[in-house]
Amino acid sequence: MEERPFQVKTAGKVWCYNRLEIACMDMKDFMNNDKLQWLVDIEKTLNRFPILLRFNEWTKGTNFHYQPGVEIHITQEGEGTMVVGRQILLQTPRSVLVFRGTVPHQMISRSSYKRAVICVNFSNEDEGVLSNLHRLIDYLLHEQKKKSSVH
Repeated sequence: MEERPFQVKTAGKVWCYNRLEIACMDMKDFMNNDKLQWLVDIEKTLNRFPILLRFNEWTKGTNFHYQPGVEIHITQEGEGTMVVGRQILLQTPRSVLVFRGTVPHQMISRSSYKRAVICVNFSNEDEGVLSNLHRLIDYLLHEQKKKSSVH
C-alpha cells in the first residue's frame, strides 16, 4: 500500500501525516512575528546584481523575514513548513515556491533541510520586467489556489 502524505489546517495548527506518523506543529510556538526582519545583506547583494542564488544550503529553518524582489524557494532534501504571509505550506523534496520577497515568510523545520533559494530584483529602470514578473506570480498563485480547491 502506497503512503500518501496529506495535511490538515486547523486554528493555527498543521497536522501532517506522512510515513505513518502524525505530527502536530503549533505554529504559535515557532513563529517570530514580533521579530520580523528586513534582510539587509540580500538587499545589498541584489543592488549590486539583480539575481542571488544560494544552492545546496543546509539550514534548520529561518527567522520571520522579508526582502526585495521575488523569491524562488526549492526544498531539495528534508521537510518543513513554509509560512508565506497567511499561507501555511508543507515542503518536501522537490517542492518549489515562488512568491514576492516583500511578503513576510519563514521556513519552519524540526531538523535540517537542504534548499536552494533564488532571489530576483530589478532596478527602477527595469520596472516593467519586475511588474510583469509580479503579474506572472499572481497568476501562478491564482492557478495553484484553483487546483488545490478542486482536490
